[in-house]
Amino acid sequence: MDMDSIFNDWRQNAERHDSRNFKFLRSLKMKSERAVDRAARRLHEEAFSIIDCLQCGNCCKTVNPTLTPEDIARIAAHLGMDAAAFRSEYLTESEDRGLMEPKSLPCPFLADDNRCRIYEVRPTSCAEYPHTNKPEFATRSYMHSGNTLQCPAVFYIVEGEPKAYGVLALADPMEAVIGPYLPVLTKTVLRPFKDKIVYDGLVACSPLVFGGGIERMLNDTYKRAKADFGIITSLPFSGQEPEPEKEPEAVIVTYGRSGEAHETRIGGKREAATFPLRLTPRGLLSL
Repeated sequence: MDMDSIFNDWRQNAERHDSRNFKFLRSLKMKSERAVDRAARRLHEEAFSIIDCLQCGNCCKTVNPTLTPEDIARIAAHLGMDAAAFRSEYLTESEDRGLMEPKSLPCPFLADDNRCRIYEVRPTSCAEYPHTNKPEFATRSYMHSGNTLQCPAVFYIVEGEPKAYGVLALADPMEAVIGPYLPVLTKTVLRPFKDKIVYDGLVACSPLVFGGGIERMLNDTYKRAKADFGIITSLPFSGQEPEPEKEPEAVIVTYGRSGEAHETRIGGKREAATFPLRLTPRGLLSL
């Protein structure tokens, strides 16, 4: 996924997915702290290997950083100003006790090319933004939720994590619906039903053939998704779900927007198998 695609996805869906993403972030408190932090760090590195902040600068235009007394002294000295004069000209009291913030936005030190004029001595809160690679990721759910609206990287990190979904088959065996040869590209719609996940009964299959390299990638991503978040068996995702009671008939590994794969399990009696799909924000599965 390239940077333009991430930006477009963020602009179109950040507000629409706000409630869903907040619920997901809150649910992470029920997960293993080490697993969540590991996944967050991996996605943080992935996001910022793609995104160039100088092509955005939205955080400097919309998010008020907080400045500590140490920040103020450091920046004032860099500008050749007295700390009191710096506070008087640029800052106002923050809601956070003992801290200050810029009087106005965009940040007065943001240049026209989105570069920071005081980058070497910028506030600590700016240097650490968006805080997605720090330990105890799950304890900052409100912060991360708000930042998904301001920062395309945070939106990517929150939405891009692969997840494994447990889906129950309908009346017909899945083998009769999609055929016995896996993997297969399939489109369908996932629906919540009595605290379970089902598909809407309309399944379209494509005759595409996938190579061994893609199959290995999907299987590796499935294992990672399962290790990080377990098997999700209800919509919307609100925490770690129990394993399906029935033995799965098939395992669907689905592509997320970052090119990563998700797993969908479909109930039945036959041995699990794997095939790739893409889960879109509306629940449509397409590559």
